[in-house]
Parts: sequence; structure tokens; C-alpha cells
Amino acid sequence: MKTKTKGSVKDLLDYYQKTYESQKDRNRIRDFFDSSLEDSLMPKKKIWSYVKKVLDKSWAFSYSSPQGDEGLRMNLAERYLNNIKLADDFMVTSGAQEAFTIIIQYLSKLTKKNMRVGVEEFSYIGFRHVLAEQKCRIKYLKLSNEGVNINNLTKELKKGLDLIYVVPDLQNPTGVVYSEDNRRQLRKLQEKYNFWLIVDLSYRDLYFDEADMPGITMFNHKRTFLVGSFSKTMFPSLRVGWLYYPKMNNDLLLVRRSIDLFQPTFLQLAVSKYLNCDYSSHLDRVRTIMKDKKNLLIKELNENGFGKKFQWNDVQGGYYLWLRRIDGKSCQSDINKWANKGVIVASGVYFNLTSGSDYIRLCFARLDVNQIIQTIKRIGYLNRDNQRTGVSRKSRSRICVKVQVWLKDINNKYV
Repeated sequence: MKTKTKGSVKDLLDYYQKTYESQKDRNRIRDFFDSSLEDSLMPKKKIWSYVKKVLDKSWAFSYSSPQGDEGLRMNLAERYLNNIKLADDFMVTSGAQEAFTIIIQYLSKLTKKNMRVGVEEFSYIGFRHVLAEQKCRIKYLKLSNEGVNINNLTKELKKGLDLIYVVPDLQNPTGVVYSEDNRRQLRKLQEKYNFWLIVDLSYRDLYFDEADMPGITMFNHKRTFLVGSFSKTMFPSLRVGWLYYPKMNNDLLLVRRSIDLFQPTFLQLAVSKYLNCDYSSHLDRVRTIMKDKKNLLIKELNENGFGKKFQWNDVQGGYYLWLRRIDGKSCQSDINKWANKGVIVASGVYFNLTSGSDYIRLCFARLDVNQIIQTIKRIGYLNRDNQRTGVSRKSRSRICVKVQVWLKDINNKYV
């Protein structure tokens, strides 16, 4: 398969289609792009059991408030802001994507102009798509291991930025965690320049160790929106997300009404029940397994020759490893070669339209342990005739068996 990645949504869909069409055996395809949990970790049966418990409640299947179920909003306020009294400032949305759409439409009407929006130099394609629909102008902001580059941001603010979008917790796609100091400096700049800020917390629940989780109280500002979703921690088709804005107003709710009126009430009731009874133990399970899968992926990358061609940083949580070619050349030939072998990865160009060709993002959430091992072997850089270095094949098989037994024990414990 020969293709050139341009970074648009259409280009992404074409890439998927061509990869699937190139494979006679669709079961052989392995997806390192898909940002969702593997099926065995999705709490589908549990959510369904709670849905069935509200089947006799007629009001759960009728028209409802665009702001969302009060009980769920109380759960969200307590979990993320530790203050149940802030429930009235939350809105339940159909995933984070709808929350972004509501915010951008609201601000576009409020400011009455095509906003100039700052995003991290590698940023979520779905948010950029919303900006494009509203004809917003995008400015990429430099990103360091501590978070957004404050000096670069200050220069751009002086030129004029209306809105800034950040993912401070386990940033997509880089996995960067904003330091406490970086967060405080961002807040000081907001106080000085009075820009609008969207803080995407979709990955916040995915720290491997909850003790590593930085605070978010410094983002408490009258022009700050907080956005979150359960697509990453539960499953995407649930379509339950949320939006927090201090002093939620009717203008925001009017935008919501114009899009889809409200999020299904019966699902909100089921999710609220799940948050109360099962979510904490579910997160413990997900965090433990994701950490082990991340460690396994790094080990396999090293053993299959990737270290000679790519460099990457370890991550504290989330789904992704962010790889960069050491020689600075485009990864397109690698991506095409892997696609021919039925392996889908995310080019860095999808996260920055004008650069990123020397980066790829590997998502380790969707594939299981065996699939990770087999897939990295399939696309590895070792010559089959060369002797394998590091852990022997027999030792690796023993490790795989141990991991499978461990996963079975974990499943029995939490399911």
C-alpha cells in the first residue's frame, strides 16, 4: 500500500479503508490507532444490568433536561471537583466531542468573530475538526515535558489568542503530564490576558498510580471550561461525557438544545449507578492492566529493534507511546510497510497538519497481551536470520503465560 498522510479526517478514513482492503484476512489486522479499551475490559454487562433496572421508570425514556440527570451531575461534581454543590454547573453531553462543539459554537456567537485558538503542537484531531467547522484560526503552541511552553505561549498571547485548549493529564498523543508549576503559570497568564480556556480531562482517570495525579483546582477561573468523558475508561459507544462551566447559563443550554436536545436519560441513570458502585474497582483493574501492557510494549519494542530507529519517553498512564524517528525522517514508509502487513498506527501528522511526519503514536489499550507481542514481532526491524538478543523465546513464552494467568485472576476478581 502506498499512501501519503496529510492529516485530515478524510485522509484518516482513507488510510483505514485502504489498509482493510489490502488484507485478504481481516482477522489479521491489528489496530494500534483505536483509542478504546480491549473488549474484556469494557464494563458492558454491568452497565446493561443497571439499564435493565430502570426499564419500569417511564420518565427515564421520555424527553429530559438538556443539562442532564441531577444525580449524575452530583456524582461528577463530587468526583472531579470534590464539591457536590457545583452539580448545577455541570452539563451531561454525548461524549467530550459534543462538549467541544457546544463550547466553540457558544464562544463563536459570544465573540462574534472567527476566533484565534491556541492548541498544543500535537493535538487531538477531533477538536481541530470542530475548530475548522467554525472557521477558527489555529495556532500551535510548543509543548515540553513540563507542559505547554510558557515563553512561547506568552509571545502568542501578546499577538492575540482568544481561546486555548490543553490536555494537562496524560496528553494525547504525547503522554505529557503538566507539572504543578506549569499549571500555576498557565493560570497566572489567564488572569493577566483573560483568555478562554478549555481543559480536557478525558485521560485524568487513567494514571497508573493515582498518587501521581496533579491538581486541577488552579484551573478554577470564570473563563475556564472543564471537559471529560467515559469513552476512554469505559467504552466509546456509551457516549457519556460532561462539561463544567462556572455559573452554567441558558445560552450554553440553548446551544445544546440546537444539537440534540439531551443525552439519553436511561443511560445517565445507569452510569450514575455504576459510578457509585463499581467505577473505583474498575479503574483499579484498568490501571493495573494498562501499566503492564505499556511495560510489555516497551520491552517488545526494544527486543525487536525499534530502539535503533525510534526514541520514546515512558509514560505515567493513559493509552499511548509517542515515538519519533531518531534520524528525523518521515515515518511514511514505515507506516505504509506496516499497513501492508495489516498493522494500523497513527501518524504524527494527524496531530499537527503542518509537521509531525517523523512521529507515530502507538495505542496499547485496544490489543491484548498476545496481540501486542505478535504484532511488534510482525513489524519489527530484526532480521529473521539473526539471533534474537535479550530475553529468549522460551522465557518470553513463560512471561506471556504468567500474564495470561494474572489477567484471568484479575477478571475473576472484578467481574
